Amino acid sequence: MIPDKDLQSLVAYRGDNKVLSVYLDTSLAAKSKDAVRLLFRERSKHLSEAQDDLAKVQRYLDLDYDWRARGLAIFSGGEALWTVVPLPVAVRTQAYYAIKPQIRVLTDIVDRFGSYGVALVDQERLKLYAVAMGRIDPVLEKVGEEVRSYKQGGWSVRGGQRSAATTHGDVNPADRNLREAAHEIQTFCSGDGPKNLVLGGSAEALGRVRELLPNRIREHILGDFLVDLDEPSDQVLQRSLDIAVQLDLAAEKKLVSQAVTAANKGGQGVTGVVDTLSMLYQGRVRLLLVDEAFRREGHICAHCGYIASKAPTACPLCSYETFDATGDVGNAAIHKALATGADVNIVRDNVELEKAGSIAALLRY
Repeated sequence: MIPDKDLQSLVAYRGDNKVLSVYLDTSLAAKSKDAVRLLFRERSKHLSEAQDDLAKVQRYLDLDYDWRARGLAIFSGGEALWTVVPLPVAVRTQAYYAIKPQIRVLTDIVDRFGSYGVALVDQERLKLYAVAMGRIDPVLEKVGEEVRSYKQGGWSVRGGQRSAATTHGDVNPADRNLREAAHEIQTFCSGDGPKNLVLGGSAEALGRVRELLPNRIREHILGDFLVDLDEPSDQVLQRSLDIAVQLDLAAEKKLVSQAVTAANKGGQGVTGVVDTLSMLYQGRVRLLLVDEAFRREGHICAHCGYIASKAPTACPLCSYETFDATGDVGNAAIHKALATGADVNIVRDNVELEKAGSIAALLRY
């Protein structure tokens, strides 16, 4: 998982040095470590100003990196900044050298691979997983009483003995197991647990567990799928991600339509670079929507950070007359949104957003 403190520290960076931002495809499934290093040198050779930082990255790859992650993000800014973030997926190898860390790719990964819980259940067993940033980690595995034996008793931790017999009246063992499974799922989703949930398991168990869960949890079930509880965790991850991704695309489509409609009616929405940047600097943006392919040159005030699509004679906020060129206004907008507490959604394959200028926002007021 990408720690929130890493992303926030990159957003807050205000050093005097430019920052080298490097994204690397470090998956070794179809290439060697040497091939990764060679591609890095090829993709960064145009950054002649960043030789010291490039050398630091090269030394890290040669001496310190453990090569376990599929992707890697590195941010280096002289002595002021050194941040290494393992990524859950392979990314295109690319390098940037600019006044702000290039966090677009990192933000996109956070957006795509959000966190949620997975509960697998059948009439006898329960497995709980936490999913974050494309990784799946086991949280709990429990076994109830054997349904076929009709013995009385409760749940026990996987690998141990089943619970001792207790009196449960005429409730059948399968239903008793599912009631206890629903209780464990409620506990799992409470407090700091996952807000959203994907269910998997046998058909009869899924229907009954849904009935037993309270509304506050049912409302956040992303979907369910049929699966044997002995399915490998990587397959469980992929099945759950398929559900989450489809819901994410549907949610993006709805959010874009809301922003475009609100903008057209003069409501709490804006579209296009000029209006969206203006709302960002007024602190009015609640949710920033950026097309994943959006790239546009622009200018950033060297004093207050104001972003302009075209360089003005003087900054409209602080009257400073020096502006730094940026090759990615979208990245600067993402920085500003996160710094002001707005959410960011990197949008994929959305014609409506593309027609609206590839950037839009829903407003707080």
